Amino acid sequence: MTPAKSQRGFTLVELMVSLVIFSFAIAGVLSVAVAMTRAYREQRRVIATENAVRAPLDFIADAIRQASPGATSATIKDANDCAFTSGAISFIDSTTAADELTVVYASGGIVSTTHSAFTSTSSSIALPAAHSSQFAVGDYALVTDTAEGTLVKVTGVNAASLDIAITCTAAIPTAGYPAGSILLRAQRARF
Repeated sequence: MTPAKSQRGFTLVELMVSLVIFSFAIAGVLSVAVAMTRAYREQRRVIATENAVRAPLDFIADAIRQASPGATSATIKDANDCAFTSGAISFIDSTTAADELTVVYASGGIVSTTHSAFTSTSSSIALPAAHSSQFAVGDYALVTDTAEGTLVKVTGVNAASLDIAITCTAAIPTAGYPAGSILLRAQRARF
């Protein structure tokens, strides 16, 4: 009888060492995958935050670009709430409350002139029929003589005039606005 060939294979110790080395390799790959997943989620959060901020900033930038409708450096008064702004853009830098940016800006391409004088007792503004049809109830109109302006709310649209609401008569100059004053659709936004 010939001696038995010794069997070749791995010992238990060799298998355990290779298993430990393999486990370290897998743990390294998994930690890299987990780190990449976290970084991807964080990047998605950053992008979502940037997108959420971009829309309001675009709105503010557009309002500032369209600011100063018809009243270049004068006071613009709101006949609805007696709010006065020094010019189309005003900024309040408060130490006790939130800062405030107020912008009066053109809202659409409607520019016209008044056909009659506009005073604190006026309940309507006469203007060309083609222009009155471009306003809607709820719009704001700015009446200005380029030295100062008054923002009024449109409550009705007629063939050749706009019905308006005046809550604050102090917003209209004592002499009022003469016929031929500039009239345009505008908005006042506070940020």
